[in-house]
Amino acid sequence: MSKQAAVVLHKYPLWRGALKDVLDDLGFEVLLATASEDKAVLCVERSEADLFVVGAAETIDAIECARQARKVRTGVRVAVVAPTYDKDQADAALAAGAYVYIVETAQTEDIRAAIRQGFQTSVFLGSGDAPAGERAVRPTPVKPEAHGLTKREQEILRLVSEGRSNGEVARKLWVTEQTVKFHLSNIYRKLGVTNRTEAGRQAQLIGLLDDDSARESISG
Repeated sequence: MSKQAAVVLHKYPLWRGALKDVLDDLGFEVLLATASEDKAVLCVERSEADLFVVGAAETIDAIECARQARKVRTGVRVAVVAPTYDKDQADAALAAGAYVYIVETAQTEDIRAAIRQGFQTSVFLGSGDAPAGERAVRPTPVKPEAHGLTKREQEILRLVSEGRSNGEVARKLWVTEQTVKFHLSNIYRKLGVTNRTEAGRQAQLIGLLDDDSARESISG
């Protein structure tokens, strides 16, 4: 199978190189890394790129670039990289068609995970600057049923994500702890996660948690 193609737009050569390295690690073929908005959008259109990574800067209107890229190629996924966290800008980026908003102070692994997960069913924003509870930018939630979760599994996932122990969940639902563990193993398998923290993030992304619970899940 051929590699997925990517285009990188960023003002600074150092960041263009760093993003190219991340994309190389993820198996993307970087077709163009440039500081020119026009060249980047044109390349997205002509190459039918799968991913467009655009860095916000005073000389680059990332929001408009995201909008234009999605206009010329509706199938492209746009990732916006910004120097600092700005909620209004993040909201505008998502409204313009971006699937993820990444802050440059994030760890390399966070950036890698954000881009990778954007090609799955969730979006993760890694940021040392973003306030607790705003490190994940949510698109329209994917229905829990889409993951194959039963009603009971959704209920257990919600309780676990709220910080309840297996024993507390068992007592609340009038089942044994072994039953809770059995359901959790199925939940982890269906969501493609390996622990409670990752499951909590997925619960938030698929809309199972209220805002307070989501903050606890993400920051924990």
